[in-house]
Amino acid sequence: MHISELSYEKRVANAEEVVRPGDHVRALVKDIDYKNRRISLSIRDAGGDPWIDFRNNFSAGQTITGTLEKRESFGLFIKLSPGVIGLLPQSKINQSPDRSPLKN
Repeated sequence: MHISELSYEKRVANAEEVVRPGDHVRALVKDIDYKNRRISLSIRDAGGDPWIDFRNNFSAGQTITGTLEKRESFGLFIKLSPGVIGLLPQSKINQSPDRSPLKN
């Protein structure tokens, strides 16, 4: 299983953050390569796609509250719901009339 298939909710740098040898896990079979005898699995897809609920509960233009995940020179990464992180670009922050809470 590729490391990107372990979680929608967080970036995984090391597989042991999510699973350990001997753990029983629920996974979705994504692909079967009979020729090379390989199976592609996904733990994250077995748990459901967080974008489905996000799409149903939020809309463009809506004001929402999130949690700051990471600050970069080009903007802020904000967690909007489990598994959904958005980018607030620095250009939009600079256009905001009250950007003081975002500048710290």
